[in-house]
Amino acid sequence: GPTVDILCKILDRDDCEMVIDLKVAAVKALESVLISSPSTVMINADTTMIRRTILRLTKCVINEFNLKQMSDEASPDWKLACTRLVGTVVGKALSRKEDPKISGLCLKTTFLDSDAEISLFVEEHLFPKVTESCKAYHDIDDNQTWYDWKVLALACETGEQNVSEMVISQLFDSLKASIQTNACDRKMIKTLATVISQLLQKGGPGPSIAFHHIDQHMDITNVLSNQKAQSEEDAEMSNLLLPEIRNKKRSEAEEAIQIAYSILHLLLPAYHGTPPSKVNNVVSLVSQVLPPLSEYDNTKLCVLLPIMSTILADKVILEKETLDSLRII
Repeated sequence: GPTVDILCKILDRDDCEMVIDLKVAAVKALESVLISSPSTVMINADTTMIRRTILRLTKCVINEFNLKQMSDEASPDWKLACTRLVGTVVGKALSRKEDPKISGLCLKTTFLDSDAEISLFVEEHLFPKVTESCKAYHDIDDNQTWYDWKVLALACETGEQNVSEMVISQLFDSLKASIQTNACDRKMIKTLATVISQLLQKGGPGPSIAFHHIDQHMDITNVLSNQKAQSEEDAEMSNLLLPEIRNKKRSEAEEAIQIAYSILHLLLPAYHGTPPSKVNNVVSLVSQVLPPLSEYDNTKLCVLLPIMSTILADKVILEKETLDSLRII
């Protein structure tokens, strides 16, 4: 209605004389309206205007805009207000709408929870823009705030569990692909691992649960320890290789270890709280590495042992078979 129309017009103005505090207040007011108003009070014109305004505010927090630093919108308060709004919109709009135990009954009634058009807009336009911005290379600086990362953290915090699973799955898929490519970009790998680390720390419990639930912890463990994977026969023959080839294998192993260690410290906290059934998988991987060790085996152990140490530090209750494996190790 009139409230949405006034707020959107304030936020859509490019007037340099517009007081930034007024725009910040308008963003916060619009967020309150969107998360509390039922969709039934919105008309089609409202929905169209809201989509346009949200897309404009999104450009204030994604990577391409940060590089420009427009003068009237460089205020941290402004960027944080936009981040809060966009993160809430993404989290709420992408959350599942129905309780599977109650067939077909929609439990959500607010505009962001139930409006089909805004959900489609977020899924097809807003969410891809934010995730692509997060996955783009960032010149990581401890003093720099990356608001696109904060958007995803807020989306995980305010949305249902399926939002965290969607976000974590996409980021880990990108990380795995970056590691496995022949011409791996270490800066890109570090950026992706840092984003994931930030989400695990600041995105509420959802990202950590998703990390274990969708088996990302085993996938990334395998990718990090198998960057230069060899067949068993190759591994057994590695001690018989010519010096030049052996040196090449050693160099590849050292590179793989360097890549793993550049991001492992960012990912290790996620392994806390690993379910006992998943602990068995990690212990099994370690117990399968037997002497004589190839360069490939050394790489695996350099990755697996810190992970196993982090998991076991939680004093998890292990199955008898797993305990027996640990005694052998």
